[in-house]
Amino acid sequence: MRDEASEWLALAQTDLATAEQLVVDRIYYAAVFFAQQAGEKALKSLWIARRGELAPKTHNLVALSTELAGAEEVIQAAAELAPEYILTRYVTPEVASPADLYDERSAQLHLQAARTIVDWAVGQER
Repeated sequence: MRDEASEWLALAQTDLATAEQLVVDRIYYAAVFFAQQAGEKALKSLWIARRGELAPKTHNLVALSTELAGAEEVIQAAAELAPEYILTRYVTPEVASPADLYDERSAQLHLQAARTIVDWAVGQER
C-alpha cells in the first residue's frame, strides 16, 4: 500500500500544479476544481499510508482531515475546499455556470488551501 500512497500523493501534486497553471490561464473554476482534487488526493494518500487500506469513497474533506488528526489549519483548508467538488462541476438553477462563480482572488484562496493540505500530507508521509 505504500507505493499506492505515493502514487496518490504524486497525483495530488500534479493536480496542484494543474490548478496553478489554470490560474495563469485565467480558467478559475477549473483551477478551483483541481485545487479541491489536490487536497482530496493528498488526504487519501495519507489515509492509505497510515492505515494500509484504501480511503473511504467520499469527497468530505473535513471528515477525512479530522479522522487523520489534521492540524486546525488543515481542517480549515479542508472546509474551504469541501464544497467545491460540487460547485465547480454542475450548473444549477440557484447558481450560474461554475465559470461565473470564481475570480482570480477566490482561485488563489483555494490554491492556498490546497497547498496547506498537500504540504501537510508530504510532511506526514516522510
